[in-house]
Amino acid sequence: MSRAADALEFVDAPVAGGALRVGRWGAGRRVVLGVHGVTASSVSLVPVARQLGDEFTLIAPDLRGRGGSNELPGPFGMAAHAADCAAVLDRLGTGPVTVVGESMGGFVGVVLAARRPDLVERLVLVDGGLPLPVPEGIDVDTMIDAVLGPAVARLRQTFESVDAYLDFWRVHPALQEDWSADIEAYLRYDLTGEAPELRSRVSEAAVRADGAENLVDPG
Repeated sequence: MSRAADALEFVDAPVAGGALRVGRWGAGRRVVLGVHGVTASSVSLVPVARQLGDEFTLIAPDLRGRGGSNELPGPFGMAAHAADCAAVLDRLGTGPVTVVGESMGGFVGVVLAARRPDLVERLVLVDGGLPLPVPEGIDVDTMIDAVLGPAVARLRQTFESVDAYLDFWRVHPALQEDWSADIEAYLRYDLTGEAPELRSRVSEAAVRADGAENLVDPG
């Protein structure tokens, strides 16, 4: 165990359609590429960075449509995200690396490994799963709403202040007993806009496009 992840540095990497925001922690020779989940950002990987030794560097992009990359246009989807990750690693001259993919990030990691095996030494897949079949008579958007529920609904909400957004999350059953400085930093990073109309930086269009490919099986 070593340094805290407060030596966070953000850089912009050129990708198709613009620039991808990339977080970087540490300066070790062993590189880990962290890929976050469907409505998350690179800052969700700060606790992972904190657990790495000094011999590691963690590179974590904000995927297209999230965080500091929220204004990047589509197309979205696993192939597009994998291509963005490959562009980051190519630009940094880094590879092969360990890829840690959480939830949707695991699918991105698998596509990256399949298409650019020269960049991937090993895969660590966390909290993924197989696509869900869409019942007959149910459209994909309805299925996405059923699967992601409040995670999608909150992307349309506005908040009058940062504290209001934090309070919105403090009552979440999963966070009531485990609130931390890392969670608060992650949530602050997620916000954009001006009070009293702050909102999440996650693009609903990106979530729906990725969900149609990844969370369900449209046939």
